[in-house]
Amino acid sequence: MGLRDQGEREEGFSAALHAEQALIAKQRETEGIPPDAPLCGLALSGGGIRSAVFALGVLQALQGRKCLRWFDYLSTVSGGGYVGSTVTWFKKSGRLDALGQFAAFLRPRGSYLDGAGRLTMMSLAGVVLRTMCIHLTFYLSLLLSAMVLALDVPRLIDPLTGPGAAVDWELAGLPLDRRINYMILGAGLLAVSFVLLSLLYSLFSFFGDGERKTTRYWARNSLQTLGGWLVGLSLLLLAVGLLPRAASLLFHWLGAKAPGVLGALSAMAGAVSAFARFRSQLAGDGKAPDNPMSELLGSPAAVSAGAMLVIYGILLASYDVAVWIHLQPWHGSFLYVLLLALGVGLLTDLNVISLHRMYRDRLMEAFLPTPGPILDTTEWEPADKANRAPLSVMQQRPYHLINANVVVVDSRNTTYRGRGGDSYTLAPLYSGSEATGGWVDTAGLYSSRDGLSLPTAMAISGAAVNAHAGCGGQGMTRDRFVSFLMGLFGLQLGCWINNPAKSLSNPNFFVPGVGFLAPALGSLAKRLCGSSWFHMLTDGGHFENLGLYELIRRRVDIIVAVDGSADPKFAFDGLGAAIERVYADFGVRISFVPHTDALSKLAMVRKCKAFPGVKVADSGFVTGQIVYPERSPEMPAKTGRLIYVKSTVIDTVPANVFTYLAAHPGFPNQTTADQFFDEKQMEAYRSLGEHIGRSLPPLPQQT
Repeated sequence: MGLRDQGEREEGFSAALHAEQALIAKQRETEGIPPDAPLCGLALSGGGIRSAVFALGVLQALQGRKCLRWFDYLSTVSGGGYVGSTVTWFKKSGRLDALGQFAAFLRPRGSYLDGAGRLTMMSLAGVVLRTMCIHLTFYLSLLLSAMVLALDVPRLIDPLTGPGAAVDWELAGLPLDRRINYMILGAGLLAVSFVLLSLLYSLFSFFGDGERKTTRYWARNSLQTLGGWLVGLSLLLLAVGLLPRAASLLFHWLGAKAPGVLGALSAMAGAVSAFARFRSQLAGDGKAPDNPMSELLGSPAAVSAGAMLVIYGILLASYDVAVWIHLQPWHGSFLYVLLLALGVGLLTDLNVISLHRMYRDRLMEAFLPTPGPILDTTEWEPADKANRAPLSVMQQRPYHLINANVVVVDSRNTTYRGRGGDSYTLAPLYSGSEATGGWVDTAGLYSSRDGLSLPTAMAISGAAVNAHAGCGGQGMTRDRFVSFLMGLFGLQLGCWINNPAKSLSNPNFFVPGVGFLAPALGSLAKRLCGSSWFHMLTDGGHFENLGLYELIRRRVDIIVAVDGSADPKFAFDGLGAAIERVYADFGVRISFVPHTDALSKLAMVRKCKAFPGVKVADSGFVTGQIVYPERSPEMPAKTGRLIYVKSTVIDTVPANVFTYLAAHPGFPNQTTADQFFDEKQMEAYRSLGEHIGRSLPPLPQQT
């Protein structure tokens, strides 16, 4: 099912919206909420465990003020979805009153990834190595099998075949024409074709530009596309064809098994470049550090070059192993390894073996306990009930919108391709996005063994590390070569969701919709688009990190947006990105009054009077205006209200917040890379959120 036109997409969303509003109206009647009350939404931002704990404090304050019952929508992203899913789970269990008790349960579980001490760092490393082992077993078996077969074809890759193949070219005394294998010859032919094509194009200029002739316009575009393919294929064949020569030269220079040495060196170069870029992203501003060397190593060009070096190192090491296998008398039996790899690739469920499943289970154990006696224990307990809880049964108020990002970097739509993805909503009734063709019944989505459960949706929304995706659609993981390596090693937290228009339900190594050998070769196959067999879903912050986007799409009257993202410079990047996207996509304007100093009240720039040595903000929230344009006679223009809550320290916070800030100057904007919070850290963020939540203005329904 491809992309629909705008009218069909709006019609598809209208059906989903009608079902949501009908459910909300029914729940309002049951809970005694006036039917004419303004539509209210609560948005909880991404930011890992930091935003989750800050949001928990705000939620406890709202519950203490009896405000939670007035919210019709709960829109969450990433870390905000951790505690947002807690609210949904407790409400479904009839124990929303246990939210206050949950803080004591969560406080000693700040290091949620270690499974309450049951999983050591070696256990976590073992999970990563297991994932890498499975992926590499499949992909490298195919690669080695292809190279072993290629060595049986005279001069396809290696100028020498049979016994003595891949020895030093100079010692072999080969004439010049024998030093050119068919791969290099093919690369040369493609290069010559490109030159001839260029000359042919220049001859067309003799007849004039022909700007008014449509046929010449299409001819120019076709020639440009063909030229790109010729250059790309030529470079690929040349890289493979030069493997024997590279191995020979390195053997002379290093006097050892050179391919292995090159692989190690290339891996280190790629790791250094990647780390430099990752450091810049953790800084929160998306810019490289001030150090010139770090800036150089962290540049996009350096990251791409490092990734390409790693890829070529892997190819060279694989070639060396393939030559050794080829020289063995039993090398024909290696085809059995190929058959084994094919079987593994066909039967393996990528979601089950991925890091996503481990991440999901740890989040579920920390944030979705069974309400009741379990909340009184500090011992680890399995979250077996939540494990079997389908998202489709969570049909209640506040209606939970779990925001994710669908990776569509190969979409024909330039907007989706430039952003790298589109907003993908996981909700009890309907789930989907415009980029994937619309919204579908959630009960029929993710028709794998377990179906789409609440913990799975929560973990998808928090899949911060993934190929082809980055915060706000930016970052080094958007690079295609880096993404290639992440897919090759299986180092990503995202989840494959089946396309309901296709027949397959479980993703395997062959058909997650990105071509043969997917997902590792997805970046080269250009199959990450709306019509793919499977869609890769990642962190909602890769599209929009506040959770505002889907509430604005639903034209919610009053929105309380809780921003717990890291923003040490108080640049309000997340808010700015959300404002830009809702205007670009829906024509909705968000502004703050007074315009001159509203957001500045949230910055920690004033010296604190109550506690020396720290700086504080004037307020923990500001109020903005939402201007909705007319969409139809049934949806006239209207004005809404945005209460923007920021993780910032104000004069009146509890003493434990001040003492923690004095000892940790990075508070409350400590890096999202820290997902192992201690008890003091947890309580500082929770207390801050609760205090700011108590200072919020009353909702109109309460006045």
